[in-house]
Amino acid sequence: MYEIFNIKRFSLSLRRLFVEKGIKMIGSILIILLVMILFMNIEFAPGFYTEVRLFFLILALMFGPVLYMGIVANEFTNHSKGISYLLMPNSAFEKWLLNNVVVIALYYIVFGLLFRLVDMWMVGRLMTTFNLPEGVLTTTEFTSDGFVIATIIGTAISLGILLGSHYFKKNSMIISLLLMFALLILVFFLDYSFANILFNGQVYFGDTAPFGPVSITDPLLTAGRYDLASPVSVKQLITYTFVPVIAILSLTYFVRIKEKQL
Repeated sequence: MYEIFNIKRFSLSLRRLFVEKGIKMIGSILIILLVMILFMNIEFAPGFYTEVRLFFLILALMFGPVLYMGIVANEFTNHSKGISYLLMPNSAFEKWLLNNVVVIALYYIVFGLLFRLVDMWMVGRLMTTFNLPEGVLTTTEFTSDGFVIATIIGTAISLGILLGSHYFKKNSMIISLLLMFALLILVFFLDYSFANILFNGQVYFGDTAPFGPVSITDPLLTAGRYDLASPVSVKQLITYTFVPVIAILSLTYFVRIKEKQL
Protein backbone atom coordinates (compact mmCIF):
# COMPACT_ATOMS: atom_id res chain seq x y z
CA MET A 1 0.00 0.00 0.00
CA TYR A 2 2.83 2.33 0.73
CA GLU A 3 4.71 1.77 -2.51
CA ILE A 4 4.99 4.93 -4.55
CA PHE A 5 3.68 3.44 -7.78
CA ASN A 6 2.34 0.07 -8.83
CA ILE A 7 1.15 -0.30 -12.41
CA LYS A 8 -1.45 -2.99 -11.67
CA ARG A 9 -2.91 -1.05 -8.75
CA PHE A 10 -2.98 2.16 -10.76
CA SER A 11 -4.67 0.46 -13.72
CA LEU A 12 -7.40 -0.82 -11.38
CA SER A 13 -8.05 2.68 -10.06
CA LEU A 14 -8.18 3.96 -13.63
CA ARG A 15 -10.65 1.22 -14.54
CA ARG A 16 -12.76 2.14 -11.50
CA LEU A 17 -12.87 5.75 -12.67
CA PHE A 18 -14.08 4.78 -16.14
CA VAL A 19 -16.68 2.35 -14.79
CA GLU A 20 -18.13 4.84 -12.30
CA LYS A 21 -17.79 8.12 -14.22
CA GLY A 22 -16.67 7.32 -17.75
CA ILE A 23 -20.07 7.83 -19.40
CA LYS A 24 -20.60 11.18 -17.68
CA MET A 25 -17.04 12.32 -18.48
CA ILE A 26 -17.31 11.52 -22.19
CA GLY A 27 -20.91 12.77 -22.23
CA SER A 28 -19.87 16.19 -20.93
CA ILE A 29 -17.34 16.49 -23.76
CA LEU A 30 -19.93 15.46 -26.36
CA ILE A 31 -22.40 18.03 -25.02
CA ILE A 32 -19.81 20.78 -25.41
CA LEU A 33 -19.06 19.66 -28.98
CA LEU A 34 -22.74 19.47 -29.91
CA VAL A 35 -23.29 23.02 -28.67
CA MET A 36 -20.28 24.15 -30.74
CA ILE A 37 -21.61 22.41 -33.87
CA LEU A 38 -25.02 24.01 -33.36
CA PHE A 39 -23.60 27.53 -33.24
CA MET A 40 -21.13 26.86 -36.05
CA ASN A 41 -24.05 26.07 -38.38
CA ILE A 42 -26.21 29.07 -37.53
CA GLU A 43 -24.73 30.83 -40.53
CA PHE A 44 -22.97 28.62 -43.07
CA ALA A 45 -20.22 30.95 -44.31
CA PRO A 46 -16.40 30.79 -44.16
CA GLY A 47 -15.94 34.13 -42.38
CA PHE A 48 -18.60 33.39 -39.79
CA TYR A 49 -17.21 29.91 -39.19
CA THR A 50 -13.64 31.06 -38.49
CA GLU A 51 -14.85 33.61 -35.93
CA VAL A 52 -17.28 31.26 -34.20
CA ARG A 53 -14.75 28.41 -34.25
CA LEU A 54 -12.12 30.44 -32.40
CA PHE A 55 -14.62 31.85 -29.91
CA PHE A 56 -16.14 28.51 -28.93
CA LEU A 57 -12.80 26.70 -29.04
CA ILE A 58 -11.41 29.09 -26.42
CA LEU A 59 -14.56 28.74 -24.31
CA ALA A 60 -14.45 24.94 -24.55
CA LEU A 61 -10.78 24.72 -23.62
CA MET A 62 -10.97 27.26 -20.78
CA PHE A 63 -14.38 26.60 -19.27
CA GLY A 64 -15.31 23.17 -20.63
CA PRO A 65 -13.31 21.50 -17.83
CA VAL A 66 -15.66 23.18 -15.33
CA LEU A 67 -18.47 20.77 -16.26
CA TYR A 68 -16.00 17.93 -16.70
CA MET A 69 -14.25 18.43 -13.35
CA GLY A 70 -17.60 18.85 -11.63
CA ILE A 71 -18.17 15.19 -12.48
CA VAL A 72 -14.68 13.99 -11.58
CA ALA A 73 -13.86 16.05 -8.50
CA ASN A 74 -16.68 14.90 -6.24
CA GLU A 75 -14.90 12.34 -4.09
CA PHE A 76 -15.53 14.36 -0.92
CA THR A 77 -19.02 15.69 -1.63
CA ASN A 78 -20.36 13.45 1.12
CA HIS A 79 -18.97 11.43 4.00
CA SER A 80 -19.46 7.96 2.46
CA LYS A 81 -17.72 8.92 -0.81
CA GLY A 82 -14.83 10.42 1.11
CA ILE A 83 -14.34 7.30 3.22
CA SER A 84 -14.56 5.07 0.14
CA TYR A 85 -11.96 7.20 -1.65
CA LEU A 86 -9.57 7.19 1.31
CA LEU A 87 -9.88 3.39 1.66
CA MET A 88 -8.66 2.84 -1.89
CA PRO A 89 -5.35 0.89 -1.70
CA ASN A 90 -3.49 3.47 -3.80
CA SER A 91 -0.52 5.55 -2.80
CA ALA A 92 -0.83 9.33 -2.56
CA PHE A 93 1.23 9.63 -5.73
CA GLU A 94 -1.13 7.34 -7.66
CA LYS A 95 -4.16 9.35 -6.55
CA TRP A 96 -2.39 12.57 -7.48
CA LEU A 97 -1.33 11.18 -10.86
CA LEU A 98 -4.84 9.96 -11.69
CA ASN A 99 -6.83 13.11 -10.86
CA ASN A 100 -4.15 15.74 -11.33
CA VAL A 101 -2.62 14.52 -14.60
CA VAL A 102 -4.46 11.65 -16.31
CA VAL A 103 -8.02 12.95 -15.89
CA ILE A 104 -7.23 16.49 -17.06
CA ALA A 105 -5.06 15.24 -19.92
CA LEU A 106 -7.88 12.91 -20.94
CA TYR A 107 -10.27 15.85 -21.37
CA TYR A 108 -7.93 17.77 -23.65
CA ILE A 109 -6.89 14.71 -25.67
CA VAL A 110 -10.44 13.46 -26.26
CA PHE A 111 -11.83 16.93 -26.89
CA GLY A 112 -8.90 17.86 -29.15
CA LEU A 113 -9.29 14.75 -31.31
CA LEU A 114 -13.08 15.09 -31.60
CA PHE A 115 -12.80 18.80 -32.32
CA ARG A 116 -10.28 18.09 -35.07
CA LEU A 117 -12.79 15.71 -36.71
CA VAL A 118 -15.55 18.33 -36.48
CA ASP A 119 -13.20 21.01 -37.80
CA MET A 120 -12.14 18.85 -40.77
CA TRP A 121 -15.80 18.10 -41.54
CA MET A 122 -16.82 21.77 -41.42
CA VAL A 123 -13.81 22.98 -43.40
CA GLY A 124 -14.41 20.32 -46.07
CA ARG A 125 -18.08 21.31 -46.41
CA LEU A 126 -17.24 25.02 -46.67
CA MET A 127 -14.44 24.43 -49.18
CA THR A 128 -16.76 22.37 -51.39
CA THR A 129 -19.84 24.56 -51.08
CA PHE A 130 -18.07 27.86 -51.77
CA ASN A 131 -15.46 26.39 -54.12
CA LEU A 132 -12.63 27.95 -52.13
CA PRO A 133 -8.99 27.74 -53.32
CA GLU A 134 -6.71 25.29 -51.49
CA GLY A 135 -5.30 26.78 -48.29
CA VAL A 136 -7.81 29.61 -47.89
CA LEU A 137 -9.57 27.82 -45.03
CA THR A 138 -7.61 25.37 -42.90
CA THR A 139 -8.15 23.41 -39.70
CA THR A 140 -7.00 24.82 -36.38
CA GLU A 141 -3.52 23.73 -35.33
CA PHE A 142 -3.01 22.34 -31.84
CA THR A 143 0.05 24.60 -31.55
CA SER A 144 -1.84 27.79 -32.38
CA ASP A 145 -1.77 30.62 -29.84
CA GLY A 146 -5.49 30.34 -29.08
CA PHE A 147 -5.33 26.60 -28.47
CA VAL A 148 -2.22 26.72 -26.26
CA ILE A 149 -3.31 29.76 -24.22
CA ALA A 150 -6.82 28.45 -23.57
CA THR A 151 -5.46 25.01 -22.62
CA ILE A 152 -3.03 26.45 -20.08
CA ILE A 153 -5.69 28.63 -18.46
CA GLY A 154 -8.21 25.78 -18.56
CA THR A 155 -5.73 23.49 -16.81
CA ALA A 156 -5.30 26.03 -14.02
CA ILE A 157 -9.09 26.30 -13.62
CA SER A 158 -9.39 22.49 -13.57
CA LEU A 159 -6.79 22.18 -10.82
CA GLY A 160 -8.48 24.96 -8.87
CA ILE A 161 -11.77 23.04 -8.91
CA LEU A 162 -10.00 19.78 -8.06
CA LEU A 163 -8.19 21.37 -5.11
CA GLY A 164 -11.36 23.07 -3.94
CA SER A 165 -13.09 19.69 -3.68
CA HIS A 166 -10.69 18.86 -0.85
CA TYR A 167 -11.48 22.03 1.08
CA PHE A 168 -15.23 22.49 0.58
CA LYS A 169 -17.66 19.63 1.10
CA LYS A 170 -20.76 21.38 -0.25
CA ASN A 171 -20.96 23.30 -3.52
CA SER A 172 -17.20 22.93 -3.90
CA MET A 173 -17.21 23.70 -7.62
CA ILE A 174 -19.20 26.92 -7.25
CA ILE A 175 -17.16 28.10 -4.27
CA SER A 176 -13.90 27.28 -6.06
CA LEU A 177 -14.97 29.23 -9.16
CA LEU A 178 -16.05 32.21 -7.06
CA LEU A 179 -12.75 32.21 -5.19
CA MET A 180 -10.75 32.04 -8.41
CA PHE A 181 -12.82 34.86 -9.90
CA ALA A 182 -12.34 36.97 -6.75
CA LEU A 183 -8.59 36.29 -6.87
CA LEU A 184 -8.50 37.34 -10.53
CA ILE A 185 -10.29 40.62 -9.72
CA LEU A 186 -7.88 41.21 -6.84
CA VAL A 187 -4.86 40.67 -9.12
CA PHE A 188 -6.24 43.14 -11.69
CA PHE A 189 -6.98 45.69 -8.96
CA LEU A 190 -3.51 45.37 -7.43
CA ASP A 191 -1.93 45.63 -10.89
CA TYR A 192 -3.92 48.81 -11.57
CA SER A 193 -2.95 50.27 -8.17
CA PHE A 194 0.78 49.59 -8.65
CA ALA A 195 0.72 50.95 -12.20
CA ASN A 196 -1.10 54.09 -11.03
CA ILE A 197 1.47 54.66 -8.29
CA LEU A 198 4.36 54.05 -10.67
CA PHE A 199 3.05 56.46 -13.33
CA ASN A 200 1.74 59.18 -11.00
CA GLY A 201 -1.96 58.50 -11.43
CA GLN A 202 -1.89 58.61 -15.24
CA VAL A 203 -3.31 55.10 -15.70
CA TYR A 204 -7.08 54.64 -15.85
CA PHE A 205 -8.76 51.48 -14.65
CA GLY A 206 -8.94 48.99 -17.52
CA ASP A 207 -5.87 50.42 -19.28
CA THR A 208 -3.50 47.89 -17.74
CA ALA A 209 -3.27 44.11 -17.48
CA PRO A 210 -1.12 42.00 -15.14
CA PHE A 211 2.35 41.57 -16.69
CA GLY A 212 0.93 43.03 -19.91
CA PRO A 213 0.80 46.36 -21.76
CA VAL A 214 -0.03 49.63 -19.97
CA SER A 215 -1.81 52.62 -21.53
CA ILE A 216 -0.73 55.92 -19.94
CA THR A 217 -2.87 59.03 -20.27
CA ASP A 218 -0.96 62.31 -20.31
CA PRO A 219 -2.83 65.54 -21.25
CA LEU A 220 0.51 67.26 -21.87
CA LEU A 221 1.11 65.08 -24.93
CA THR A 222 -0.38 65.85 -28.32
CA ALA A 223 -1.77 62.33 -28.66
CA GLY A 224 -3.05 62.43 -25.10
CA ARG A 225 -1.83 58.92 -24.30
CA TYR A 226 0.80 56.37 -25.16
CA ASP A 227 1.17 52.62 -24.73
CA LEU A 228 3.96 50.65 -23.10
CA ALA A 229 3.92 47.28 -24.83
CA SER A 230 5.22 44.09 -23.27
CA PRO A 231 8.39 42.70 -24.90
CA VAL A 232 6.96 39.16 -24.85
CA SER A 233 4.09 37.69 -26.84
CA VAL A 234 0.69 36.91 -25.27
CA LYS A 235 1.44 33.19 -25.57
CA GLN A 236 4.73 33.59 -23.68
CA LEU A 237 3.10 35.87 -21.13
CA ILE A 238 0.35 33.39 -20.33
CA THR A 239 2.87 30.54 -20.16
CA TYR A 240 5.21 32.40 -17.79
CA THR A 241 2.30 33.44 -15.59
CA PHE A 242 0.15 30.31 -15.40
CA VAL A 243 2.73 27.49 -15.46
CA PRO A 244 3.98 28.45 -11.96
CA VAL A 245 0.33 28.72 -10.83
CA ILE A 246 -0.36 25.23 -12.20
CA ALA A 247 2.73 23.89 -10.42
CA ILE A 248 1.67 25.44 -7.09
CA LEU A 249 -1.90 24.12 -7.36
CA SER A 250 -0.61 20.68 -8.32
CA LEU A 251 1.84 20.56 -5.41
CA THR A 252 -0.82 21.78 -2.97
CA TYR A 253 -3.20 19.07 -4.17
CA PHE A 254 -0.54 16.42 -3.60
CA VAL A 255 0.07 17.71 -0.06
CA ARG A 256 -3.67 17.60 0.67
CA ILE A 257 -3.84 13.97 -0.48
CA LYS A 258 -0.83 13.10 1.69
CA GLU A 259 -2.55 14.68 4.69
CA LYS A 260 -5.70 12.59 4.17
CA GLN A 261 -3.93 9.36 3.23
CA LEU A 262 -4.85 6.56 5.61
